[in-house]
Amino acid sequence: MDFSFFDFDQYAITETSNPLIIGDHKATTVIVTYDADFNEYNELISKIFKAVNIDLANQVMIVQLKENQEINLASHLTDGTQKIFVFGINPKLLGLNASFKAYREYKTEDFYIVFSHALKDLSTQTNFKKALWTVLQESFNI
Repeated sequence: MDFSFFDFDQYAITETSNPLIIGDHKATTVIVTYDADFNEYNELISKIFKAVNIDLANQVMIVQLKENQEINLASHLTDGTQKIFVFGINPKLLGLNASFKAYREYKTEDFYIVFSHALKDLSTQTNFKKALWTVLQESFNI
């Protein structure tokens, strides 16, 4: 057996504190956003997901971060997680060291992930809403 394969550095992913997690912890759909953004634009995000037949109150796990909070997102997910929608958070703050373009669905080994602008920006920018709507339709086969 070639043990040189196992000779590599390991790096811990920084986690400043645990995020607030609300909703169904076994949900297949996860939303990640800043708590202030979610609290102010809760109605908007509910309407957006209702349009694709997803009820935020009963079918989604919501991960809320404080401003500049760093977490290891993967450690807060369950095996059943299928889709993650991130609103206004830099991937590096979630322990994801990769480049992502907004409004594209990326496949990982375990789930699909989509990055979007913050809910505040979505509330005023029609082009952002249209882009999000397009990816949601594709993601949920509507």
